[in-house]
Parts: sequence; C-alpha cells; structure tokens
Amino acid sequence: MDRRTFLGVLSIPALVGLSGGAAAQTSTEGRGYSGVATWLGPIDDRPDPDSFESVSGQVAYIAKDTGEIATATLGADSSWSPLPVRLVGYPQPELPTDLPTGALVFDENRNLPAWFDTDHYEYPNYVDDVLINPVTVANTTARTTVFDPDINANSLVAGRKYQIDLSGVFSTANNSDQFTIDVNLSGATDVAGIGNVGGNATNAPWSIEFAFTVRSHGQTGELQPHTKGLFNGEPIGSDHNVVTVDTTTVTELSVDIQWNAAAADNSVTVKQAHLKQMG
Repeated sequence: MDRRTFLGVLSIPALVGLSGGAAAQTSTEGRGYSGVATWLGPIDDRPDPDSFESVSGQVAYIAKDTGEIATATLGADSSWSPLPVRLVGYPQPELPTDLPTGALVFDENRNLPAWFDTDHYEYPNYVDDVLINPVTVANTTARTTVFDPDINANSLVAGRKYQIDLSGVFSTANNSDQFTIDVNLSGATDVAGIGNVGGNATNAPWSIEFAFTVRSHGQTGELQPHTKGLFNGEPIGSDHNVVTVDTTTVTELSVDIQWNAAAADNSVTVKQAHLKQMG
C-alpha cells in the first residue's frame, strides 16, 4: 500500500474521456448510485483483488499516473475490470474553471485526480518520495544530503501546503558536539532548518517537520516555511522568512545534516523520511 491513499468516494461526478475523444460528465442523480471504497495510487501498485481473503465487497481503483478507472470484487476470484472511460487530463495551467462543483478531472502535472470546488481544485493528500533505506551521518563535519525530494513544475499553487517529515536516532561524543538540519532549495538557498541540537545522548530519538505554505505562485512565487522538532524529548522550533521561488519549474529540495565536530561517537541516523502534499 506504499504511496497510496485510501479514499471513500461517494458518488462524485466525474469528467470522463469517451472513445471518440469527447468529454462528458457522469450523472449521480437518480437511483442505482452508491458510494464505494476507492483506492488511489500508481497503476503498477494496484493490488490483486484475490489477496483480500478476509474481506469482500465492490471496490474501485483510480490510477493516479494514468487516470484509468477499474473496478473489482474483493475476495471473489476477481480481477480488475477497466471501465471504458478515463478521467479527462489537463496540464495544470489549463485546468478548466467553468465546471460544476464536484467534477473530477486528471491533473497531468501532479499525476493526480482533482475535483473542482466552486472556484478552485482540491487534491487528495498523499505521501510521496519515501526514504527506503536509512541514512547515517557520522564522524564527519561534511555537510551531507540525507533526503532530496522534488516537486513538479506548476505544482506549487497558492493555498497549498507541503510538509517534509524525518525521524531517527542520534548519539554524541560529549555535551558540546551538535549538528544542524537544513532544507535547501535548488542547491542555492537554505530556507528552513534547526541548528545546534545534540547534547549528551546515546541512540536518542528525534523527529522534525518542515512545513511550508504556498502564498503565491509564478516566476516570483512565495513560500512561508516553518520548522518544529523533538530531539531526545526536547521540543524545538523555528519560524523563517518568506522565500521567493519560481514555481513554473521543478523545485529541487534537499535535507542536509552537518556536525560541528568529527568524532566516532557523533552519529545521526535518518530512519524515516517522506514528502507530504496537502491540498
């Protein structure tokens, strides 16, 4: 179920592509329509319906990278049956603004379904760019990148929020040895971070959250970052200045860790990390 959001979709009207290339809106009025549990994820991650032995029922799957819609019956020797329709896709700058509220389309820039809400589009929350293997920075003062997610061009739109979460353990040689964690934007600017954390610790737990809200978008778009964390039980936080960024290009982020002293016992391990996109 990696990188997949489980949704309860209840009779949402959808804009679908017909075989002739035209678009039509499905109707949810009248009898015969009911809510079904709907998965959202990459088409290659679509689970085998037969693997759900202890549950049953009708489900649907929307492929977030192709817009294909398929249905299946869990636990009933069933396979996925693609519907003869798929969500109409648009580049994000060309998403129509004259649709009825609740219309469902496919955002080709974000590779996600999007539903129209009066005057803007809403997106499902999902986790992306997950760290698979732990990363350790030890016995060095070199600045080291431990996580480097990217955000697609034109995905940073005013009113959206993004969040990077990391957690792990750290140890220090003595009370004066400390490390910093910074978020860097496109290899040029540190936009958020926590400095001088450490103290006497052995395999102490830590976690940190870098959040930023998109204030405006475009070639001179603005992000408002904020940082909060917990290191060996001690809370720490930091507010940051608004950052200018060109949202029309790919936004490259990197999370970097750096020690103030090299020692065999100075070690910080990132065990979990992911980028979460909200709204």
